[in-house]
Amino acid sequence: MEHNKAPGPDGFPPEFYQVFWNVIKADLMALFEDLHRGNLRIDRLNFGNIILIPNFKIFTKVATNRIVRVAHTIIRPSQKAFLPGRNIMEGAVVLHETLHELHKKKLNGVIFKIDFEKAYDKVRWDFLQQTLRMKGFSSTWCNWIRSFVQGGNVAINVNGQSGSYFQTRKGLRQGDPLSPILFNIVADMLAIIINRAKSEGKVNGVIPHLVEDGLSILQYADDTVIFLDHDLEKARNMKVLLCLFEKLSGLKINFHKSEIFCFGQAKECENDYSELFGCKLGSFPFRYLGLPMHYSKLNNSDWKHIEERFEKRLIGWKGKLLSVGGRLVLINSVLSSLPMFMLSFFAIPKGVLKKLEYLRSRFFWQNDQHKKKYHLIKWDQIRQPKEQGGLGIIDLEVQNKCLLNKWLFKLLNKDGIWQTLLRNKYLKSKPLGSGTKRPGVSHFWAGLMDIKQDFISLGSFHIGDGSQVRFWEDTWCGNQPLKNIYPSLFNIVRKKGTTVAEVMSSVPLNVSFRRGLYGDRLRVWNQLVGRVMNFELRTERDVFKWGLCRTTGVFTVRSMYKYLINKGITVSQEIWQTKIPLKMKIFMWYVKRGVLLTKDNLARRNWNGSQGYCFCCHNENIQHLFFDCRLAKFIWRA
Repeated sequence: MEHNKAPGPDGFPPEFYQVFWNVIKADLMALFEDLHRGNLRIDRLNFGNIILIPNFKIFTKVATNRIVRVAHTIIRPSQKAFLPGRNIMEGAVVLHETLHELHKKKLNGVIFKIDFEKAYDKVRWDFLQQTLRMKGFSSTWCNWIRSFVQGGNVAINVNGQSGSYFQTRKGLRQGDPLSPILFNIVADMLAIIINRAKSEGKVNGVIPHLVEDGLSILQYADDTVIFLDHDLEKARNMKVLLCLFEKLSGLKINFHKSEIFCFGQAKECENDYSELFGCKLGSFPFRYLGLPMHYSKLNNSDWKHIEERFEKRLIGWKGKLLSVGGRLVLINSVLSSLPMFMLSFFAIPKGVLKKLEYLRSRFFWQNDQHKKKYHLIKWDQIRQPKEQGGLGIIDLEVQNKCLLNKWLFKLLNKDGIWQTLLRNKYLKSKPLGSGTKRPGVSHFWAGLMDIKQDFISLGSFHIGDGSQVRFWEDTWCGNQPLKNIYPSLFNIVRKKGTTVAEVMSSVPLNVSFRRGLYGDRLRVWNQLVGRVMNFELRTERDVFKWGLCRTTGVFTVRSMYKYLINKGITVSQEIWQTKIPLKMKIFMWYVKRGVLLTKDNLARRNWNGSQGYCFCCHNENIQHLFFDCRLAKFIWRA
């Protein structure tokens, strides 16, 4: 249970249950026992204002935790929302790569981006119950969910005044922790209907050479994308299926707000498809889950909305009298977080990065005013961590690389639709280390290939079947690749990119050299053979362990960022540990770095005034002004 969550006037925060658990445990467990016996009427507890979380939330939260444990077995992989182990961006990868594949290879296809109208409010309760029974929920669970969803009363709160209570007749309540998982169960029925129709030849998906049986549907809660092969008759079948799902579930599709995209020969019939589905023809790039989708590389102009979000925030802060400490906090907590969603998916172009850094720098030094001010220190030094002498502002370029590396770790260690698609499209049977950035690859894959080598060098493989590990170039036998341990052999081997499985498929090892092995080379080869013969291939897949988190072996963005930003410098943290306002800490940091605009520093910036100190004869500099001057000493003694 998360802390510091506002419970509303009709509930208690999680801390209440944790601190007073010994006091309330018996009463609360008695309630759950009554619920299991069927003696508890949830509808008598289920009263709440329509704008508030209902006060029976603890029951629905417990039910949610139970259902989530089996959710991955009852909800198809095409649904990516609100399920452990599934990520919002996985669907975006599949859609992005599908668009690229259809365009590059001039394949036929139709993509239908659906907009559901007020999805949660439209779910029919009888359809929900029928779906639960079909998925194997017991009658006890069906009755519990019926009491959670259908029982109870709500009232509308206007200006703090609640009206009369009334009962709802359909829909799932916003704010109820059980609602997202129940909606996923209902929405999953659309995927089931489409897949059954596909198995009977009524509809066809796209890219069957990359995804088994072809890709037909992607879902993230109510954000749904349908994929169709070019066939008007089967498109009519799909329209019938969608209308049927509308009638059964209660979910209403806004056809006039939906969009359709055609590829290959379907482009010639795009008006027919548009008329059939009653929707408009879409244009590229379009937005899916907040990301711009295009079949080719995004232009700098496609990142314009990020720059506009920066400038919109800055306009709201412009008139405020913010100290340098306040500006530093806003840069790290707000400005630096605005582009993170895009940076988690695409490699940021240099021009966009330069613009964003300019906006952050201008706000820090000038408070976004047009009056130009001196920049006391280089921006690159400010972006260094505090322990390395900087102010700890996030380096967007480094953060972008770290976020993209997370995809590589998942690609190596997990299976899913997007992993299968990428492997079939770019790798075939090759290991990830042998992947290349060929001309014409997708924007997403190009970003991964640019950072791949550094990522793989920071981890090691635990050998399974050996098919995804390069014998010479990956770290799997010791703390470094074999090419570094035995360079004399690597220089003359014929196949440098061969895998462990290929090499160890026979005895003696399946390795050939361009020259014969004599003397020292033969001795080194015998050492290598003795070393690798201790390994035994198994049937399970190879596992990549992240070297910067040795205890878990799991990749973290934080560990990668700290590694890439590290310059091998460590400075004292006394300034930042001092209990004074942040703006004073930054002033002390300026003093320590010797960058305050004293007259000697102004002279270095081509200032032509006198460098004399007005209270004494000494020229003005930081050491004299703060420490050596008799007036400064007097102040420190006071």
